[in-house]
Amino acid sequence: MYVDDLISGQPTVSKAKQLKEKAIEIFKDAIFTLHKWHSNEPGLEDALKPTSEDVTYAKQHFGPVNEGQCSLLGLPWNKSADTISVVIPTEAAKTTKRGTLQKLAKIYDPLGLVSPITLQCKLIYLQICLKKIGWDTELDEAMRDKLARWETNLPSYV
Repeated sequence: MYVDDLISGQPTVSKAKQLKEKAIEIFKDAIFTLHKWHSNEPGLEDALKPTSEDVTYAKQHFGPVNEGQCSLLGLPWNKSADTISVVIPTEAAKTTKRGTLQKLAKIYDPLGLVSPITLQCKLIYLQICLKKIGWDTELDEAMRDKLARWETNLPSYV
């Protein structure tokens, strides 16, 4: 369990169906309605279709997510390919201590999938802190170069 998300898997479809039924029952006993269920096995998704009560303001205005796509812990999950992605922002960081930390904070990765990538920037940020540079002071040329190299090597989508 992660907050209100249950993430699990089973070796067979029949065991996954049993897990689904048990989860629905447990949530119902606790007076919670399990209203979202995602699986990369289409046969497990048929029972719980969204009702009009499940349609949020965002879904009304921006439309539903593409079929086969959903969110898992806030990360894009392609159910048909069974892949989870981390979106890395493409805008360049301001060359200040604050800008470096802002860029780092925009990479949402609760599972640590891109930790090797973010670690590089954390080390750059550490060097900035050790130099006792002010939050909005322009970085020196060496730090700007390190930050620029890190950003140049960033993938846009992992």
